[in-house]
Amino acid sequence: MSKKIKLETRYGTKNYLEQYQGNTYVLKTESPYLRTGTSSTGKAFIDPSGGPMLIVGNKIEDKTITSIGFIKDVGTIITLE
Repeated sequence: MSKKIKLETRYGTKNYLEQYQGNTYVLKTESPYLRTGTSSTGKAFIDPSGGPMLIVGNKIEDKTITSIGFIKDVGTIITLE
């Protein structure tokens, strides 16, 4: 069974990370809207509707986000270490 990490959100939006392979998770969200880009410090981020903004280098459950990417037919991939 894959592990799920519930993300703290606003407006009652349900966003979570579902384990894909090892330390890699797929972002699951109720909303089709999200922002992606690079911060002023050059770090990749993704900001799903309702939050939270996920930025490379930030922590989730005492793990650090090491990369954010996308795999066709899978979705947005977040790697934690």
